Amino acid sequence: MKMIKVFEELNRHDANIAGGKGASLGEMTNVGIPVPPGFVVLSDAFEYFIRETDIISEIEATLKKVNHKEMESVERASEIIRDIIEEASMPKNLEKEIMDAYKTLDARWVAVRSSATAEDGAEHAWAGQLDSFLNTKKENVIKNVQRCFASLFTPRAIFYRFEKGLHNTHISVAVVIQKMVQSEKSGIAFSVHPVTEDHNQMIIEGSWGLGEAIVSGQVTPDSYVVTKKPKAILDTNIAEKSRGLFKSKTGTNEWEEIENKKANEQCLSGKEILELSNVIIKIESHYGFPCDIEWAYENKKFYIVQSRPITTLQSTNKKVTYFPNGVIQMGQWSLSPLATECWNNETTQKKFKDKFGLERDTIIIHKINPLYQLPFYSKDFFQKLDLRIADLYKKTPKKIGKELSKFYIEVEKAKKEVSEMKSKNLELLSNKKLIEVFKKNRKLVGEITVYDQFGWLSENALTAGIYTILKSKGLEEGSEKFNEFLFKLTKPKHISTTLKEKLAVYKSALVCKSKPAMLEKNSNLLATQFGFMPIFSYGDPWQGKHYEKELVQAIKLPLDEIRKVINELKDYTKKQQQDFFEAKKNLKLNPSETQRFVDFGLALDTRNEAEYFVSFAGEHLINIVPEIARRLKSNVGKVSLLFVDEISECLEGKTNIKDVLKERTDFTAVGFLGEMKRKKFGNDEAVRILEDFDARKSWIQGDEDSSGKCGSPGTAKGRVKICKTPQEINKVKQGDVLITYATTVDYLPAMKLASAIVTEVGGITCHAAVVSREFGIPCVIGLKNAMLNFKDNDLVEVNADRGVVKIIKL
Repeated sequence: MKMIKVFEELNRHDANIAGGKGASLGEMTNVGIPVPPGFVVLSDAFEYFIRETDIISEIEATLKKVNHKEMESVERASEIIRDIIEEASMPKNLEKEIMDAYKTLDARWVAVRSSATAEDGAEHAWAGQLDSFLNTKKENVIKNVQRCFASLFTPRAIFYRFEKGLHNTHISVAVVIQKMVQSEKSGIAFSVHPVTEDHNQMIIEGSWGLGEAIVSGQVTPDSYVVTKKPKAILDTNIAEKSRGLFKSKTGTNEWEEIENKKANEQCLSGKEILELSNVIIKIESHYGFPCDIEWAYENKKFYIVQSRPITTLQSTNKKVTYFPNGVIQMGQWSLSPLATECWNNETTQKKFKDKFGLERDTIIIHKINPLYQLPFYSKDFFQKLDLRIADLYKKTPKKIGKELSKFYIEVEKAKKEVSEMKSKNLELLSNKKLIEVFKKNRKLVGEITVYDQFGWLSENALTAGIYTILKSKGLEEGSEKFNEFLFKLTKPKHISTTLKEKLAVYKSALVCKSKPAMLEKNSNLLATQFGFMPIFSYGDPWQGKHYEKELVQAIKLPLDEIRKVINELKDYTKKQQQDFFEAKKNLKLNPSETQRFVDFGLALDTRNEAEYFVSFAGEHLINIVPEIARRLKSNVGKVSLLFVDEISECLEGKTNIKDVLKERTDFTAVGFLGEMKRKKFGNDEAVRILEDFDARKSWIQGDEDSSGKCGSPGTAKGRVKICKTPQEINKVKQGDVLITYATTVDYLPAMKLASAIVTEVGGITCHAAVVSREFGIPCVIGLKNAMLNFKDNDLVEVNADRGVVKIIKL
């Protein structure tokens, strides 16, 4: 039986035999990502090892006695099991296979790293639960493989398994053996900003030496925020990197002091940041989801040593934050002032009131660089909407198809009008006529948007009640069962136009797979049938995308995967109905509870159907914007920072675009407050509004000496417990605020109990930040001298959004 596979023999689907880490390294190797060469001792080898050494029954018997809520029980079981594994003799045939593969690497030093078959998935980031051994010499390879086997049963790994409900799941372990990169500098990157959750931003952290220093949070690294479109370095924070982890002459990893000049020097040059950014984008694009990436740099070359899904991102469209002053912040999107105003304008507000008998108090605040918007609604509005939903949904979904079909005729007219005006004809229009055409089309888009917004807002109004129902059935929020029922009960019940588009794309991919010459023809057919879809692209809508890109991506998939997607889409409605009734039966929902979930599904159906028409209608608006930019001797990016009336004034010569943009230095806002009275806010007012809402995120920095950085958002109160070492974690009780220099996996039991976590060092990708985001615990990182400024049992308030910790005076 073959128990070794080199990276080239593995891909992303091999996590069950190579673990998450091994499968990912194989996948990246095969698509041309720069990965140091290596191989994986498969999970079959671990199973073979425990069978041949006849230790499996001892392990299982010891695990059955564990009470994970008592750390002594966990630690005792861990010590017994690890001793059993490490003291057993490696079967000779397995040892030979490992060492034969090791010789082919032609490396003096290798990294021996654990790779659990349940790690690094979309729901669970094992975040250092298992052990790795860097700079391993030939004579220690087998010993360290066994130590990796044993690390499946460290106290932290056992505890984590119970906390995540995996204790009844069979988990095995593979071992990655890889040529060691002697990093001059290294770090971590998130392909989506993990705190603001802006998909157009990535964050890179770097320091001198081996990456373990950053992962463990033992140093505060440099951090660089980079936008994807356009590719640009948005923000650079240089930290004092006074020490680094390096290989010593004997092969151990030792801390070295960094001379003062180099300690304060930027770790990565601008050129290197952009070079690494290209690799990060390539990885995310290949996998199709946001990635947490570990990188290393040696001899002028970047290497990727790990990539896994980011497990801590929330669905920003569904994320609802309640503030004490009765205002609700609804997610975050990458939209400019002009784009927002086209989809949210006076017409939208009036139509919403006429259609649904509800008036919305709304304020939308824009962060100008980078572009994104934060919408705020009055809590009152959602309470009123919640009361009216059941009545509204008795008639609305039945009519929506017919109503949108009527709009479709208007949309076609508008598109045709603008299409005929393209190029030179568009240039012949007077400024007054051009803005008149733009406003006319904007009004049409605003009318259609009402249905999309009604569906979206209904989802959010229903969310709290749905969570309450699931909790009343004894399900713990965030648990595997809770998420399973939530998923089955709240998915759309019908195939929307968007899903039909998806099906058409994959059917076309099937044709183009065998006939590449059909690509252009099929792309044109899709565009004709379904139209232009600007709203679903990353970044501002004006940059849009065609179906050709999506089609090309689909063609890259193996034939069986394309067919699988097609079959799944075809069976969508049937599967959804089966899932819904099965979940309803298992949870024993009464009629009123069932109706809540039915309404939620109808809200999704309404939104999905309307989203297509909204995005389709936007094409004619997008075609006009470049002509406006040409007349103002500017570009589309700058014009998108204006509101429509400002564009009118600029075209009429009443004001200059440069003067308007000077005022738009940071924030701008527009609101509809009471009786749909529209109000614009400048930079200072927008900032004050944010402060009033207590909604400032990490992009508004507090005072450097009294604040750290946001590692995980949220606020909490509690008694301080200072832990200088992991040996002191037993003093942390439920609801305490854990303050330490930096966390490691050994702090995990205390972190789970804490209401908030504060560290003196660390970056946004350090252990404390990653684990806090996964558990939903507020976390402040890099708060200097925190262990000196606070003492045990201080009552404090932690505002992780601002990176601030304050003592509450009684």
